[in-house]
Amino acid sequence: MSEPAEPALPQPPPPAPVPRYLKKRTDFSVLATNPKFQELLKTHPTLLPSLQRVYAKTIKPDPEAESRRRMLERNASRGRGMRGRGRGAWRGGRGGFNGGQEKKEEYWTQKKGDKDAMEELKGIREGEGKEGEKDAMAEFVGLVEELFGQHGQDAMEEV
Repeated sequence: MSEPAEPALPQPPPPAPVPRYLKKRTDFSVLATNPKFQELLKTHPTLLPSLQRVYAKTIKPDPEAESRRRMLERNASRGRGMRGRGRGAWRGGRGGFNGGQEKKEEYWTQKKGDKDAMEELKGIREGEGKEGEKDAMAEFVGLVEELFGQHGQDAMEEV
């Protein structure tokens, strides 16, 4: 008598490839204890809040806070009643208050959060923030280049 063959177990599919935008991740956590970084924080009081704003964009918002934010955005877009809107809007002319164009709500994803963070960083680097933020960020980027070489440079230039 021959022994029965073991049934072949199906193999799980290979893991999905890592998205391109995640491949160049660098561990920047060593910055926290770097003396040059600590000195930058002392000489540029706007740097830490700037970096915190950028980082905050990469974190999934609390569902309740996100719900409140959306509600506030909807209410803000409604304005203060009908004054100045014209008769067509009141009677539904051209599809209602926004010309028939409904604003699609964007839900948070990690990719969207990363993109928003890069836009925030770009704005700071272009001088769109508070006074002194641009110079502080330029020095910070210089420190990143010094500490992390080309890989750190690539991460900052994606902005």
